[in-house]
Amino acid sequence: MWLRAIGSLNSETRRKALADFCSAAHRQGDVYACTTASLPFLFALADDPAAPDCASVVDVLLSIGRESVDRATKSA
Repeated sequence: MWLRAIGSLNSETRRKALADFCSAAHRQGDVYACTTASLPFLFALADDPAAPDCASVVDVLLSIGRESVDRATKSA
C-alpha cells in the first residue's frame, strides 16, 4: 500500500506514504528484508520521468544504500 501511494499524484498522500514507509521499513536507518524487497519498486519509481517527487525517492534509496554499505564495512 505505501509503495503504491509513494507514486500518487496527490502530494499529501505521497508525503505520508513515504514517511510511513520509512518509519516501518527503514526505521532509524535500519535495513530489513522488507526494505530490500521494496528496492525494485523504488528504483522503477525513481527512473520513471512521469513519477512525481522522484527526488524524495532517490533520497530514500541513497539512505538505504549508505546504511547497507556502512553495515557491510563494519562487519568485514
